[in-house]
Formats: sequence, C-alpha cells, structure tokens
Amino acid sequence: MARTIIAFLAAPLWIPFIFAIYAAFFSKPPDFFGEPDQFMWVVRSVIVGLIVGYVPAFLFGLPAHLFLRARQSGFLAYVLIWLLIGFVFWFLGSLCMGLIVTKELDFTLREVVDTLLSRPRVPLSACILGLLVGATIWRLTRPNLIQR
Repeated sequence: MARTIIAFLAAPLWIPFIFAIYAAFFSKPPDFFGEPDQFMWVVRSVIVGLIVGYVPAFLFGLPAHLFLRARQSGFLAYVLIWLLIGFVFWFLGSLCMGLIVTKELDFTLREVVDTLLSRPRVPLSACILGLLVGATIWRLTRPNLIQR
C-alpha cells in the first residue's frame, strides 16, 4: 500500500514538470495576462500542471490501478489504460472549458472534433502524458510482483 501512495504522489509530477519546460523554453505568456513575465508564466503552468496531473490520477487512475492490480495486469495494460485516461481527461476538459466559454454544446463539440482532426498533436500529447504517468505508476508499484 505504501508503494501505491508513493506512486500516486510521484507519478503525476511528470505533468507539471513537462508543462514548466514547455512554458520556459517553447512558449510565451498569452496577451491576456498583461505584461509578459516569463517566470510567472512558468509558475502558472506548473500550477495548472499539478491540477491536470493529480485530478485524473485520483479520479480515473486510482480505480483503474486497483482494478488492474487485482487482475495482475502487465505493463502493456497499464500504459494503454493510462493512455486512454489521458485522452478522456483531455476530451472532458476541452468540453468543460468550451462550455464555460461559449455555453453552446454544438459549437464546443465542433471545436473539439476540429482539434482532433486539424491538430492531433494536442490530444496525442495528453495521451503520451497519460502513458508516462501510467508507466511510472506501474514501475513504482510493480503489481505484477504481488503474491496472491
């Protein structure tokens, strides 16, 4: 049980780490933040990354982990489930943000589908981050070594 707690506290830290690197080296603060301050942009990216990392890990990942551990599933099952968790969380997050901004479901759905078709790197990035978190959780917990 201690390994599971450590894994679920450590593995989602990949996301704020990658968000911070992206914000520091590959993007600039959006105009709506006012005066461009790269340091604050990195700090905000880390905060968003913490939310984006831990919320799906505990909402979707912990139940998935408990299910997969009970079945003594291997590495491939873990990374595929976590890849799916990354996609589902991206999809739900995109829907929620779109509905908050536009308050129109049909427009939001069109935008999400447009993102899937015209910029597949966006949902693919979420899938890869989910895969990375899942692989880390599997490595830290090693559910395949648990004796029945």
